[in-house]
Amino acid sequence: MSRLDSKHKEALHGSMDTSQGIQLPFVAPTLWWKNGETALKSTKEIKDARRFGGWGISEEEIADNSLKIPNVFQLLEMNGTNGTYNAYMSRWVYIAPVCRRFSWFQKPDGKWLSKLNILAYMGTPMQDKSIEPFGPVVVSAKGYSGKYIDDAFKKFVVKTAELREGDPANYFYHPLGTFAAEPVFEKITGQGGKSSPITPCQLFIAEEGYTDSDIDRFFVGQEVSDIMVDLYRQAGEWLHDWDKKKKDDTQSFDANAEMASIETEEDLPF
Repeated sequence: MSRLDSKHKEALHGSMDTSQGIQLPFVAPTLWWKNGETALKSTKEIKDARRFGGWGISEEEIADNSLKIPNVFQLLEMNGTNGTYNAYMSRWVYIAPVCRRFSWFQKPDGKWLSKLNILAYMGTPMQDKSIEPFGPVVVSAKGYSGKYIDDAFKKFVVKTAELREGDPANYFYHPLGTFAAEPVFEKITGQGGKSSPITPCQLFIAEEGYTDSDIDRFFVGQEVSDIMVDLYRQAGEWLHDWDKKKKDDTQSFDANAEMASIETEEDLPF
């Protein structure tokens, strides 16, 4: 039995939510990046995102929005800095980017942390190699993980430029996640000597590179293209919500000078 009446529950509901700000006017679950666990690096029987790293969506967010989770995701118990939690995880998905926002945020302890959000349309692989549209998601990453995600998007633009024949890369699904046969970790060391291993987001490219057939398969199609344009139009306030924070919080901020104090340890992702 609850100890509080509905008035008290509603009064402080969400008051400690660190994601307060302009919210998107449509359902778009957070698709966050999770590093692989170094303790599982040699545990060969584990072949999922716990060991290799990949993408996650919180169990609560799927349930609260009555969403059907694609088969490529597994409900797993994950380890975080504050304990364990359940989340739907996948080593890789297809992501068609709509728009991007990025900023630096100063934490209460004075350290700076960069955050990346990309509003995107997610697709998932089917057995016949086709791509099934899922819907809008918000790709979310912190620190160096965000840099690797940005780099993967840029790499897709370069590698597919000729095959796309002038069509914007936004309208093509990007295969992003972890694809190597063994877990990959990059050791990030700050100027103060503190190091932290992270799992870089990878862009999948076959040995022979991309083909016309790949690009045709990656194209989101006319219907999803129309949806993406509408999502972009609706997301204007959300997209620019961090602009003021950039001006308020980073007037005297020097990214290079602050690199030593950037927090690289992973927090709970939601």
